[in-house]
This record gives sequence, C-alpha cells and structure tokens, in this order.
Amino acid sequence: MTTHTTITIAGQTHTVTNYTNRPMPPLPTLADDWQDQADDSAHNGANSCYQYRLGDGLYLYIDCIGGRIDAVSVEAQDMVDHVLDWEWPEDCDGAQWLAVWHLDPMRVLTPADVDWHGPCRVWRSPNYHSGTSNAPMGDYARDEAGEILEFAGRHTAQAYVDAYYTAPSPYDGSPACEVLGHGQVAPDTLIVVQAD
Repeated sequence: MTTHTTITIAGQTHTVTNYTNRPMPPLPTLADDWQDQADDSAHNGANSCYQYRLGDGLYLYIDCIGGRIDAVSVEAQDMVDHVLDWEWPEDCDGAQWLAVWHLDPMRVLTPADVDWHGPCRVWRSPNYHSGTSNAPMGDYARDEAGEILEFAGRHTAQAYVDAYYTAPSPYDGSPACEVLGHGQVAPDTLIVVQAD
C-alpha cells in the first residue's frame, strides 16, 4: 500500500510517497541547507539524489532533475537500488548507469572467477583524484571503434587485462599503464566480469 504525506523543504511543500508498506515514519525538518543535511548523495552531472536516514532501514529520498526537486519518497532500499529504479538510456546497462552516478558498478556486475566458462567483458575503473576535471568514468573496455569488447571466455579476457598491465612504454621500460594522465593517481583497475 502506497501512502502520501507532505514535507516542507526550504519553505516549499512537497508530496512524499511512501513505498515501504509500513507506516510513514517521522520526517526531518529540512531548511535552506537541506542538501548539506543529507546523509548521502549521488549526482550524474544534471540530476541528483539526496538520502536521509530515518531509522529502521528506511530512507527519505529527494530526487532533483536539472536542479529542481522532482520527487520525494520514503523507501527501504539503499542509494544504489534507488538510483537503479530510475529510467536510464537504452544504450547503457546497470553498471554503466551506476558509474554515471559515481556509484559502485560492482553491485550489479559479477566477477568471472576461474570456474566461469561463459562470455566475459572487462570493466575499467579509472583512478583519479576526486574533482579532477574531465576524469573518465568507469566503463567496459572498448576497441578503437568504441565498441564494447566481448570475450568468448575468461582466459581471453584475462589475457587482455594482463597485456594492459604489462605493455611497455617508451619511458625507461616502465609499463605503459603507469604513465599517468592529469589527475590520475594509479592505472585503471581492470576486472574480468561475466557478460550478460
């Protein structure tokens, strides 16, 4: 049963939808600095989501689109699951969607362990200082044409990873992956994952 109430945020009244099938918990008082009061937040460049812990495993979410409050809800799911409930473009999957929001894509990816015998991909997680301008986001390894690399099995995917970490650079024989870009603190982290 979905229930509704209202909340005042920075002097504006908004409807709160309760998706928990539990009684509406007490809601916080949110003044002009409501964004700073959040326990957690996620952003994708244009949109943002703010989370407030209510206790008993419940959270208040304030979703903003283009800087304006679009929805307010009470839910019993964490930030990753909340963001996964948003609609995302057809040309990306859950891992890519979480990366856009700067959330952990490994929540929806399954590493391909030595017993895995199906198709694989390689997930690349860049390692940059927080706030580095134009730092790349995590994504699947791609070819020169920008297509996601698909591997028939774990061994061929692991060979790609090994080549990344061992390919020589022209600088004193150091591995090429250790020649870092602006703001980069370490080579990308590559993980072989099961392909869907």
